[in-house]
Amino acid sequence: MKRFIFFCFLLFTFFAYLQAETIKIASGNSEGIYFKLGKALEKIIEKEFDQYDVIVLETSGSSENGELLLENKADIAFMQNDIVYNIYQEKRGFSDSTACLRGIASLYTEVIQIIGKKDLFIEELSDFINEPISVGEAGSRTEQNAIDILRVSNIKDRDIIRKNLSFSQIPGAIEKGEISGAFITAGLKLKLLENLADQVYFIPLPKETLNKLIDEYPYFIITNIPAKTYSGQNEPVSTVGVRALLTCRRDLNPEIVEMLCSALYSNLNILKEAHSIASKINLQSATYGMTLPLHEGAEKFLRRKTIAFFVVILIILVLLIAIYLKFKTYFKKLNKTFQKHLRQNIHFRIGFVVALMFIVGTIGTYYFERRVNEEFDTIFKAFWATIVYLLSGFDITPITTGGKISALMLLIGGMGILGTVVGNIASIFMKEGVEKMPNNLKQHIVICNWNKRGETVIEELHHPSAEPDTGINVLADIEINEGELRDKSKRYSNVYFIKGKPTSYERLKLARVHFAKSIIVLSDSGDSEPDPKAILTCLAIKQLCKDMKVEKKPHIIAELMDRANRQIALDAGADEIVSAGFYRTGIMLQSARYHNLSDIFHELLIYEDNTSSIFILQSDTIPKAIQGKTFPQASEIFNSNRDEKNPVILIGVRRTTKEGKSHVILNPLPDGKSHNGEFDVFRNGDALVVIAQAYPDLSYLKE
Repeated sequence: MKRFIFFCFLLFTFFAYLQAETIKIASGNSEGIYFKLGKALEKIIEKEFDQYDVIVLETSGSSENGELLLENKADIAFMQNDIVYNIYQEKRGFSDSTACLRGIASLYTEVIQIIGKKDLFIEELSDFINEPISVGEAGSRTEQNAIDILRVSNIKDRDIIRKNLSFSQIPGAIEKGEISGAFITAGLKLKLLENLADQVYFIPLPKETLNKLIDEYPYFIITNIPAKTYSGQNEPVSTVGVRALLTCRRDLNPEIVEMLCSALYSNLNILKEAHSIASKINLQSATYGMTLPLHEGAEKFLRRKTIAFFVVILIILVLLIAIYLKFKTYFKKLNKTFQKHLRQNIHFRIGFVVALMFIVGTIGTYYFERRVNEEFDTIFKAFWATIVYLLSGFDITPITTGGKISALMLLIGGMGILGTVVGNIASIFMKEGVEKMPNNLKQHIVICNWNKRGETVIEELHHPSAEPDTGINVLADIEINEGELRDKSKRYSNVYFIKGKPTSYERLKLARVHFAKSIIVLSDSGDSEPDPKAILTCLAIKQLCKDMKVEKKPHIIAELMDRANRQIALDAGADEIVSAGFYRTGIMLQSARYHNLSDIFHELLIYEDNTSSIFILQSDTIPKAIQGKTFPQASEIFNSNRDEKNPVILIGVRRTTKEGKSHVILNPLPDGKSHNGEFDVFRNGDALVVIAQAYPDLSYLKE
């Protein structure tokens, strides 16, 4: 007896095991898309997992599939989203939902295509009134879709002559004049519509109708019939659609569902072979438009994919950080260049704002609209729609509140950008080559007064080896032919001319001298007494900086004709004095004793290719290798680490006192004494005076 009971138990377990290994898939009729995809899914499962026996059930479609799931006669089913929604929400005749449904994947969109006869000029829904219209077979989802659309369009049942025809009956009824139009819920490029394309209009749904449908029926999504889907249909047709879903019972084994998801997305090619509509199936739209909860197994699969995605993102971030650390100096220079262009170049700022708006608009519309609006269901579509909107406005209005806010921001920003661009283009034509100074220009160089030496100053300052990207303001009270200067030389980019007296408080303020890093006060050759004017300019700059309470006064270099006025100019605020006559006389005297000495000064002071120049390296660029070293020790380090491409010779040091004044000590004596101060060893804050062919990078120096 005990053996018999044990045998029965084993037999029961064996049959239970066999039953658990069978997967039943409810599809559709044998000629339909659902059945073809079901057979492809059967092939995928049996290919990937031979322990499962798959049975594809031929059914009448979504409604029957829902009943089979509820009655536990099927495990998995293809269903339209509206059917799923009504079952899950217990609406429209579905009351027994104790075995609640769950979603596995959102597959593709079945589009509601509305046609009207061309010879009757039926081009919009209002033309359906008093006309015989096919709304699909009685009790079909096409009929319910048609009822929903007509109701929100304020077309009542009594306003049309309703005909319940199958899809196959529609072509004959159109040709015989038995119907004037029809509703068809199906995939695009439907053969019967291709055959009717020359006889019918494809009727678009207006924005108001689209908005009402989405508000009242969550299972609808906004979509369109792309242009040229059918012959003679040259424009896209706005409409709605419902997603085809792969669903299952809530109590289905999570491992089976997770396995199914993995197999499905790994073998999309098999689905595409079964029907071309499968090209629309992808992992990115796995939950698109779905109105019921995901099955636990599907959630686990997507969670695993999400984790894998973020792991990839994390790896990319780590690589980016490693690249940044490796090329940190380069990125700092790049950032500095970016900040400078952002401050000084209006066109660069406009481009940056446009790019930022693209990003914000794309992310905003994609995030809020992707579940209800097929025009934004991928990040690429959202990006394209953002570009189109900035240029001409959305063809389809965003539906969600968040999407509308994003669109409003794009609209306001787009109008602002358009106005700015148009204004700048107009300004470009009006000013005939004159550049406009940026309102936030800082760390620039100001040239007060103008003469022929001014042209040389700009040519040298904007030499590729000097500071070609630094902004330069020229403040002078004479007429300057900007167009001629810009045509003559390319180095007048970022050079801005301001007309006015350099001694004028307001004109100096307009030139933003208090934000400048250096100011060159040229001697006014047109003035009978140029030195007093230069000294008054220094006083005006000093007073402006005091009034504006700047933290660091710009460095002022004043050109004087008479060196006797040097101390007065220093007291007036100048930091350095250049006396043309004094230096000219000194060079001539020295050249008389040492022939070709003038050539040395020329090479050291002028930026040209393959010539050496004097550079003062800022304190923050001094390498640690020479800190705490005497001048001879530092010179030895330079000589032993000579760079053959850009050899550097140390000739002096610039030291700043506690009072904030700086002085240069050239070739200090061994005891550190010189006429311009004392020097012992290199300390923090010192700047190096060197001779080199280009501004050097001393990071290579080693003790």
